[in-house]
Amino acid sequence: QKGFKRWRYRVFFGLYASYVVYALTRATFTFMSPTLQREGLLSLAEIGAVASAFPMMYGGSKLISGFIADNMSPRLVLGSGMILTGLANLGLALARGFRGFGLTWALNGLVQGVGAGAVARVLTMWYTRKERGFWWAFWSTSSNFGGFLAPLVCGFLVSNFQWQAGALFPGIGAIVLGLLMIPLLRDEPEDLGYTVPHDPNGTSSNSVPAEGDEKMSYVKLLLERVLFNKTLWFLAVSNCFIYFLRSGMRSWHHFYLADTQKIRVAEAAYRVSGMEIGGLIGTFSSGVVSDKVKGSRIPVMLVYLAGLAVTILFVAVFPKTTPLIDSLAISMLGFF
Repeated sequence: QKGFKRWRYRVFFGLYASYVVYALTRATFTFMSPTLQREGLLSLAEIGAVASAFPMMYGGSKLISGFIADNMSPRLVLGSGMILTGLANLGLALARGFRGFGLTWALNGLVQGVGAGAVARVLTMWYTRKERGFWWAFWSTSSNFGGFLAPLVCGFLVSNFQWQAGALFPGIGAIVLGLLMIPLLRDEPEDLGYTVPHDPNGTSSNSVPAEGDEKMSYVKLLLERVLFNKTLWFLAVSNCFIYFLRSGMRSWHHFYLADTQKIRVAEAAYRVSGMEIGGLIGTFSSGVVSDKVKGSRIPVMLVYLAGLAVTILFVAVFPKTTPLIDSLAISMLGFF
């Protein structure tokens, strides 16, 4: 099919660039907050409360956005979410006081949640099950890449301009890219007249419903396949602990470094970015490895969880080491 591969790359890298911006604009407050504390605009307790508003709204938004992306154009959902997160960051730059920062950051969490569901929908339409481990892992590195850029971009803007610049310029970039992605992407190959490629076993890139699924009500499917799915609950609980650790490192480790080692905020932010480099490599490698073992994702996940547990134990037993070992430990936490 002439042009099909070119469109797949175009769609994929559009999704990748979009989620880099999503990841960047969800980290702006984190790297503005030390300056906000130093200038007396927020206390440390208030920074913690504002930071906690984001994941509360983000979690609920991701749950709802999956249903939205299933029933609307996912590229429209993706682009609109980017525009709204850009506006939320502009609001953050204009905010004043604890309530102002808390409200705008909570709104950012609410609109940030739509990105992942829309991307998942588009990827499954354009790539077969056999390919998805590689391409999903490749796309997942966009979050790490955006997280890596966040301390560099925001740290530079806050250090060289006023703190508002750390949210203002990323917000403008998100609005511009969101406006571009809506007309440039396509939801599925059929929108362009292409036929969907098939796996060797005869299944298409779209998930084929199991026998009897079409006769089941939506509520029954939700109960049996989601809410009462033990595997899904295991993944959810394990992911909860991973995000607890990840959020703690992202939101507070640069505070710890700046306070205990008496270094500049920008330098502390740069050091924390090593976690995202490790995460980028780990995310990509896990997808490649899971494809090599015929799509068995859970065993690979368990191996990486074991590696994470060992790394956490090392950090707990040896809290103070050399800067090099500290950096390696942060990168390994990101890797697993």
